[in-house]
Amino acid sequence: MSLFGGKSRQLVGLDIGSSSIKAVELKSTKGGYELVSFGTENLAQDTVVDGAIMDAPQVANAISKIFDAQRIKTKNVATSVSGHSVIVKRVPLPLMTEDELYDRIPSEASQHIPFDIADVNVDFDILNPEEQGSHMDVLLVAVKKDKILNHTNVLAQAGMTMDDLVYVQISCTDLTLFDKFNPIYKSYFTTTDFPAREFVGAGSLLRGGHFELQAIAVKR
Repeated sequence: MSLFGGKSRQLVGLDIGSSSIKAVELKSTKGGYELVSFGTENLAQDTVVDGAIMDAPQVANAISKIFDAQRIKTKNVATSVSGHSVIVKRVPLPLMTEDELYDRIPSEASQHIPFDIADVNVDFDILNPEEQGSHMDVLLVAVKKDKILNHTNVLAQAGMTMDDLVYVQISCTDLTLFDKFNPIYKSYFTTTDFPAREFVGAGSLLRGGHFELQAIAVKR
């Protein structure tokens, strides 16, 4: 899947490193990718240690400085997490459909991840699907939830809140739950100017959940 998804043709890659913050804004063109802007801000020692953000205000301030200095308005931002709390494994499995794999991933992940499965977010991708016979190779990725929260809190401090969302896609296993979901969803906003929203029916979600949200925010 292309990182330049949807209608947007621009993307900001945000790297939160141990010594600096770097942001690269790219634009997708017919001839390839075009560099729109680039910015970097140095960090004090021990601000980020082994991928963990130790001084959130300093990191948030550095991100804001880059976006302001480069006048970055692009809505799509891609960042990543690293360190001992991130597990990446290649797992061989019998050939199955993607729906069957989706249902099997939680139990399979518990065998390969050295953390309580309830404490991590899990995702997967099928490697080289066109080359498979009776077996398939699956890339299994797990990240501790507190690690992700560590990063998302910093992005919020950099000026991004629920009120900055411009688009939300909601996957739901039971659309009859909409009436219960809606008031809870609205309680996270301080404005009635809600973002564009799309509801998508899902056969199942990880750990038996009923809802999964993906969102795009833009710094005002």
